[in-house]
Amino acid sequence: LVAANVEKLIIDENHLKVIDANIEVESIFILGDTNVSLPEYVCQLGHCVDSDIETESPYPVNPGFADDTAMLIFTSGTTGLPKAVKITNRRWCLAALASAAGGNIKPRDTIYCCLPLYHSSAMLILVGGAVIGGSRLAIAPRFSMTSFWDDIRNYGVTVVGYIGELCRYLLNSPPGEKDTQHSVRLFMGNGMQKNVWEKILQRFKPDRVLEFYASTEGNMILANLTGKKVGSVGRPIYDPGRVVLIKYDAVNGKIIKDEKNKVIPCGNNETGLLIARIDKSHPVGYFDGYINDDETQKTILKDIFSPGDAWFVSGDLLKRDKDGDYWYVDRIGNTFRWKSENISTTLVENVLAELSFVSSVAVYGAKLPGREGRVGVAALELLPGKVFDGKALFNFIHANLSKSAHPRVIRIVNKIKKTDTLRVIKYQLQKEGLDPKKIQDPLYLYEQDLKDYIPLMESDYPLKVD
Repeated sequence: LVAANVEKLIIDENHLKVIDANIEVESIFILGDTNVSLPEYVCQLGHCVDSDIETESPYPVNPGFADDTAMLIFTSGTTGLPKAVKITNRRWCLAALASAAGGNIKPRDTIYCCLPLYHSSAMLILVGGAVIGGSRLAIAPRFSMTSFWDDIRNYGVTVVGYIGELCRYLLNSPPGEKDTQHSVRLFMGNGMQKNVWEKILQRFKPDRVLEFYASTEGNMILANLTGKKVGSVGRPIYDPGRVVLIKYDAVNGKIIKDEKNKVIPCGNNETGLLIARIDKSHPVGYFDGYINDDETQKTILKDIFSPGDAWFVSGDLLKRDKDGDYWYVDRIGNTFRWKSENISTTLVENVLAELSFVSSVAVYGAKLPGREGRVGVAALELLPGKVFDGKALFNFIHANLSKSAHPRVIRIVNKIKKTDTLRVIKYQLQKEGLDPKKIQDPLYLYEQDLKDYIPLMESDYPLKVD
């Protein structure tokens, strides 16, 4: 501090010893409240008012417009190279308003963000929600299991932002007496599976989980505001009529159309492709798309219900129940067909992740010479100190999955690659398939008669699986 010639210093209440170090600074500001007697040059930041700030700027104020680009955010790149998405002031404002209203964010709250700020959930939902709600925002350098709960308690966190597998990592930590010694009332984010959701409520006892569905580039937001239907992504929070599920052939990657070449809306409990109407006359109907217009046009369907209409294609498969609540099923391209059945990789992954020796899982379909469809493969990353148990896996999937969904091959990997936002990267695994010349990892084959998974040797090729 001395070498840097620091004039003003901001500390938290854990570093009050700095005050006694006689460091020559003009002023010290403390985050949070403390009952300690303080020198005149030390101020609690929340109580400070700087009356010397100039109210008139020598530069003209630019109020900005809704259509102006606020930032560029890149997609996760789980299926290829990341794409730059244009985030306008309008989009940021609407996301922030939805966050603050849905999470009931107030000035008394502290939102905890351990997600990278270049992710849309972090910047649009957590940062935006804190700004609109007037709350405090605690930003961690990264997600860390070793410091997570210490941060939560030290900063009085009331709202935790999450994505993907973050909450499963919390459950992988050993249970302890301090699991409920915190002030967290709300977990808010997307990608929490039903089984994880139930365990988060049971073990850490927040008031609720607010699970939402959105995409960086999309023009729709669905949210489960009440948390009563565990596992559901809820309903559209703006203009439900803008969001439609249409019939989709997940195996062949085609939209199903009727004899008049029109798309077919799905009925209740029918899995379909989620699309949202593009309408510049509606504040939520805007679709700003990618910086690359060619990429933008690939995600738009036109003239599907009436002449001149346009719809954003999400690329995700969902279903809607009789109450109008939506449930996430899978990403298109992940579903594969085996033994005349469509297999949802998300469903299989959620089941396998419950095994006591599994840290992370990626399920995908692999082609076999001379066979129709794709055989199910599960890549497993094991928990530290755990070993693969083929019999336990066999018995568990028989109790929790239909036979056609049973992975026929297990691949044990050192580490399942993920994006910085904890999304599994599958395309390299899919590219390698089941080629023994490309795979050095241990492989295990489903063996019905032995009720086990047995080591797979190169001499077993070509594979004969049922």
